[in-house]
Amino acid sequence: MMPLPSNSRMRTLTIGSFIVGVSLYGVGLYYAFVNIGPDQEMAQFRKKLLKEWLRDRADVYLGKSNDE
Repeated sequence: MMPLPSNSRMRTLTIGSFIVGVSLYGVGLYYAFVNIGPDQEMAQFRKKLLKEWLRDRADVYLGKSNDE
């Protein structure tokens, strides 16, 4: 375990560094939650596209025609 800072200047720098770290973490969380909607929409679009592609490939493999 690290010992406590020896003087007031070191203690101030330690507390300041902690506050800056927590602030950066908070900003990161904020931007992660703000951008979750577009990411979810893109993921759903990709899932739908992949399902359609796999369905088409399965139809080709099984010999089914899409013209019916």
